[in-house]
Amino acid sequence: MQLTSTLATQKTIMAFNKFDHEYTTDLKMIKALVFDLDDTLLNRNKRISPINRNALLSCINSGIKIIIATSRPKRAVLEFLDAELLNQLCVITLNGAVYEINGKVTKVSSLEKYIETILFHSQSLQNPIISLEYLGIDFSTNKNFDDDELLKYQNATRDMLVPMNKFDKKLISKIAVDGCGVDISEFIEQIQFEGINTISAVNNTFVNIVGANVDKSHTLLEVLKVLNIELEYVISFGDDIPDIEMMKITGQSIAMGNATDKVKEIATAIIGDCDSDAISQFINEKILK
Repeated sequence: MQLTSTLATQKTIMAFNKFDHEYTTDLKMIKALVFDLDDTLLNRNKRISPINRNALLSCINSGIKIIIATSRPKRAVLEFLDAELLNQLCVITLNGAVYEINGKVTKVSSLEKYIETILFHSQSLQNPIISLEYLGIDFSTNKNFDDDELLKYQNATRDMLVPMNKFDKKLISKIAVDGCGVDISEFIEQIQFEGINTISAVNNTFVNIVGANVDKSHTLLEVLKVLNIELEYVISFGDDIPDIEMMKITGQSIAMGNATDKVKEIATAIIGDCDSDAISQFINEKILK
């Protein structure tokens, strides 16, 4: 499998300019790797391949921090990644609304003053699935899931569900609105007009709503500050719109072969798709070699 660079270079030292900062990064000096989950670290069956998993563990054993940055809640991360790996990771969840380092959970986003406005505008949609997320385990939803649907769609069990009429505004860190395949651009524009922060995905049929100035990139900055790691020594991996701002700020950014065109345009390199072991190959050939 060949590594295709958008800078038309295979050098291990790459120079480029982002946000008026020129970074010249030796891949041997990389201190952290940041991965989106769906269709990046996870394959299309929502699993991490054993080969890619072992590559992450090799990085960790070499002193390189591994950070997960996902739109999903913590309960989903617990299902997709095994305990041995999870115990050694830093995790950013709910599109940057929450992060966890060494078991300490920090809430970044607050939507308390926007809840009623968002729910009001959602009435214009046809049968959307609305999920109110807390810190990543408990949540509320307007959809009457049966137990199997709850597990499949929300990675949740019945005991994690808080009734919609009992949700606590102060605890809500993210709201997800799923148009179930229907374009909800008008709804997104309506709440953006109200000054609400939205991160749309899946061709504007799905939107994550978080607090002002909250996304993967802003929370990654907080995490790296705690870890005392500078951006130029970080590589991010992603495939979709919510990953773009995060990928723009890191020293290098890697688009998966299955990434959207917009992600590929801003990436410094493109590797194989999420169903391959391209991440392992990149790590072994470019970082750990």
